[in-house]
Amino acid sequence: MGKTLAIPADALPEIEDALAKEHNARAVRWLLGIRLVAMKRTCPQAAAELNVSDREVRRWTRRFLDGGIEAMRPRSSPGAPPHLAVEDEERFKERIRQGPTPEDGFSTWRGPFVREMLAREFGAHYRGTSVYDLLHRLGFSSLVPRPQHPGSDPEKQEEFKKNVARSLRKGLCRPSGRNGRTLVPGRGALRATRHPDARLGPTRKSSARASADGL
Repeated sequence: MGKTLAIPADALPEIEDALAKEHNARAVRWLLGIRLVAMKRTCPQAAAELNVSDREVRRWTRRFLDGGIEAMRPRSSPGAPPHLAVEDEERFKERIRQGPTPEDGFSTWRGPFVREMLAREFGAHYRGTSVYDLLHRLGFSSLVPRPQHPGSDPEKQEEFKKNVARSLRKGLCRPSGRNGRTLVPGRGALRATRHPDARLGPTRKSSARASADGL
């Protein structure tokens, strides 16, 4: 059985203060673990409450005992691109609220546009959908896209919209005369005319069938 590890109870206020200010999910979990140990839980008890391994709680506890509260902050990878600084968050929020400027070249905020603006104006770099995590945390959930079907392809959908727009400008699209919908050449389905009596099927028959009926 491993050596019993304990954190002095007088460290609890410092841990709780750090916990209230921390936004990193991983660091929050570490702080919750050492907080439980400071509250006189054993490492196995703290591990059970957090649904982690006893070994993890022991590692967090040793880190705190060796380096104090500063050791509980995540270390940035060498050369990792910086994210938005806390002191810039209010300025960034105001920039989003004001909307895109004419110099931006677009009229609506989208994820790629926000990433580009963050890099250009704040020196903050985000990859993929991580920018949506930032927007959600800062209260801009309305800018987070709705979940898409796994089989959908946004690039193909966007290309199709552009093709339709080009066809409209060139006058290649024509109204179908039904419900005001538009038909794009090559995409409409042609169906045989139905007989007034639905039981008899299409009025158009093959020549062989027509000959047989005439006998």
